Amino acid sequence: MKFDLPLDSFQQFESDRGMGLGYSNDLRIESKAAIGHLLKGKMDEANERLVKAEQLNNDLQDLMEKTPYLISVGGFHVGPEEYVEAKLLSDYLEEKPLSSPEDLRVHHESYLCGLCDMSGELLRLARFNPGQMEQILNDITELYQSYMEAVVTRNSSIRKKMEDLERNMKRMEEMIYTWNLKHS
Repeated sequence: MKFDLPLDSFQQFESDRGMGLGYSNDLRIESKAAIGHLLKGKMDEANERLVKAEQLNNDLQDLMEKTPYLISVGGFHVGPEEYVEAKLLSDYLEEKPLSSPEDLRVHHESYLCGLCDMSGELLRLARFNPGQMEQILNDITELYQSYMEAVVTRNSSIRKKMEDLERNMKRMEEMIYTWNLKHS
């Protein structure tokens, strides 16, 4: 009996997997750096990082179009989620409409998770900008209410991120309460 194993396609998949995980990790690093700059008000530095992140995301998405099974590989979602978080935070701070999943060229799950994660960055922003606390709470609450319309019937990363969003909303309420107590 002769076994005809798909070794060529296996090797190609493994090569693409390694390359994709590298893109995702580099994308995560650039995006986190952009977030750090955004929170410090260093918009030029943040934009430089976002340009690099966009190119890395495009490279990753091109690779995933070529090898669609890569979406099932753990770790691929980390970079795009962080990129979404950084880009949406930038949009928010510049008072622009939030970019869509199509604008960012990401899967809907990465987009929804990154959007939830942005609420944590808004919480950090509020700590340093007490005058914006009420507006940020209103925005996080509106985001949370929008997510309540989604039907999430399985335990997934989206459900976990929705729980994080709810916690961030409650933390923001507590932060405002504490601020008001200290400054009244």
